[in-house]
Amino acid sequence: MAGQCAAPAPRFASDPPAPCPYSSSQEAIPEHTNAQRGCAELHIPNHANDSCRGIPQYRDRSPRPYNGSVTTATPQHSAATAAPQFAHAGSFLEGLAAQDFARLGDALTANVRLRALLPGGPREWAGAEAIATQFACWFGETEDFELVDAGIGEVGDRLHVHWRLRLRAERLGAGWFIVEQQAYAKTADGGRIARLDLLCTGYRPEDDDG
Repeated sequence: MAGQCAAPAPRFASDPPAPCPYSSSQEAIPEHTNAQRGCAELHIPNHANDSCRGIPQYRDRSPRPYNGSVTTATPQHSAATAAPQFAHAGSFLEGLAAQDFARLGDALTANVRLRALLPGGPREWAGAEAIATQFACWFGETEDFELVDAGIGEVGDRLHVHWRLRLRAERLGAGWFIVEQQAYAKTADGGRIARLDLLCTGYRPEDDDG
């Protein structure tokens, strides 16, 4: 997804949420501190010149209960062991839906690794703060923002997490945009996400007849 974006200041648990209807390689992944490059590779029209701002280190990494309304699919025989994984994955989605990127980061382990296949090519990030900052770069600073669809399931020892968003933002250009991401997550540390392999559509104009 080209263009640059400015990440919003993070929201924490004490702040009200924003309105919102509601096969891995073991090679080390280098940490990327240039969030602006990640924003540029989403193929967004270049309507802003500010680079993404970072998000402070997360202070509270305690599990949060998940009471969202996304769909889940858990095999009955593994329901007990899957509960913590689903709780953190659900918290990740709730943070995304509320544009609460600090909460999204709390669902990740400290040394989490993200591999993303974007329309501009593959990218990699390491660390909860860097990854939460990148999500803020992609999905922050919007005029309108909706989580259209989301779900959590299992594929063997991986979680399948997907979400579709509808948004308007000056940095994207006029009109509404749709973006969908599919991710496969490996969990650790009490169910937090330790590895995330993600595929992204890029931002697609909702009214594009072409």
